[in-house]
Amino acid sequence: MDSNAKTNMGSEAGNDRGATDQQTAQNAVPQKSGKLLKIILCVLLIPTLSFGAYYLTKTYLLPRYQEFKAEKESVEESSRNVKNKKQMGMIYTIKDLTVNTFASRGLRFILMEFAVETHEEQVIEEIKMREPQIRDLAISYLRKYSSEQILDLSFQETSRTDLIELINRRLNTGKIDSLYYLTLVLQ
Repeated sequence: MDSNAKTNMGSEAGNDRGATDQQTAQNAVPQKSGKLLKIILCVLLIPTLSFGAYYLTKTYLLPRYQEFKAEKESVEESSRNVKNKKQMGMIYTIKDLTVNTFASRGLRFILMEFAVETHEEQVIEEIKMREPQIRDLAISYLRKYSSEQILDLSFQETSRTDLIELINRRLNTGKIDSLYYLTLVLQ
């Protein structure tokens, strides 16, 4: 029995070794297929992710960046233009205008003095030459309004833009940028 027991034990031990070898062999197959699966995933995943990143950049990020860049340049250009316009230009003053208001029968009149601004020297020279025409233009403009209309708060801004437009129509060498009232008194 002792020899049978040893043989049985030996065969059981051999069976245990055989079972362990089979389990090791079965585990080796999934490890090899796991490595193969990882390699296949990497080979497919890397180009797919690369293409996705390229497509996203080309269709979404790049156009938005270009819009942002163009907007930024536009804002910078606008700020440069504002800085240039903030610099005071050359001024020419039209003094001592007296105008009777509309329907006042000579009882109400306006005393007015204004200055025009431009950044072009040739415009100043033309305004000096055309001062009588510009004075007449301002007088004709103001005569159309009654004293009540002139007293309205919006008149000053409206008349300023109207006079700028009228004066610019008369000028040949350039345009005035601004008009400033130095005196505007209704009596």
